[in-house]
Amino acid sequence: MNFSLASFDDRVDFTGARFRFADFSDARFRGEASFADVTGDGNCRFDGADFAGLASFHRALFDSTVTFVRAEFHRRADFRLAVFDGPADFAVASFTEDTFATARFAARPRPPKEPGLILAEVDASGSLDFSSAEFVGPIDAFGMTADALVLNPHQAANHVFGPQVSDVLELIESSAKDKQNFSLANDAFYERQIILSHHYSAVQRALDVVFYRTVAGYLVRPQRPLLILVVLVWALAVIRTLRARRPYRLRSMPALSRDLFQRAERSFLTAFRWRSEIPTGMNRLEVFTYRLLLICALIGLYADPTFRQIFEFLRG
Repeated sequence: MNFSLASFDDRVDFTGARFRFADFSDARFRGEASFADVTGDGNCRFDGADFAGLASFHRALFDSTVTFVRAEFHRRADFRLAVFDGPADFAVASFTEDTFATARFAARPRPPKEPGLILAEVDASGSLDFSSAEFVGPIDAFGMTADALVLNPHQAANHVFGPQVSDVLELIESSAKDKQNFSLANDAFYERQIILSHHYSAVQRALDVVFYRTVAGYLVRPQRPLLILVVLVWALAVIRTLRARRPYRLRSMPALSRDLFQRAERSFLTAFRWRSEIPTGMNRLEVFTYRLLLICALIGLYADPTFRQIFEFLRG
């Protein structure tokens, strides 16, 4: 079916249509265009197409290659629940507002390193929404610009081509902050730090993995330093208690437990009380470690949106 260079002045409705081949290259859609529930058995081309009104590809199924190279969407473009079993090429396309929420990009390109989704040089003056979208193959996002990008950071890190992934994660982070979605922003920041660490020297990367990532959680995962703090306090309390009470008898177990809890309590209080003296049996390095872990946890807690709201409420 060849509609290249066609001009549709009114609303056009291809809802539920099935195409063995479709060419809408450089077509002009002056009104709304509905391609909802269409099935493309063969290649479908929308290169250079101009959509003046709403363009709906809701629940569309493309079994082969579909291209929207240089296509222009002046109003909302709806690709929700669309399935792309072949490569999808949106290179140099321009969007006002576009949603690929819950879409599935299932193409397995051959060779495997070829992109299954091409967003190279895409320009979105509004939001590009890929929330809950699924990806199988690589994503080419070279030169992509958007006022806002909604995309799972973990999927971006796994599927966007290496040289571009840091910029994409930075865009996700800034977009999430603008929308006060700090949880998504923290996830994007975390993934971006992992990507950046790949360019560090061996020593820097070792320090990054051991301390900044694993222990401090890049200061956006407060549960990590808190967990390490708790485990470290109890482990040292157990060691000191067992060393101080030898031999062990069954009747001495209550006293042993009491001693253990007192040592752990003293360690926790020392971590929280900054001006307190160092208790007997503890050293400066141990106290410094406790307090450093506590600082990392507090910074991470403040980065968490829920705890930030609680903190702001308590502060007045």
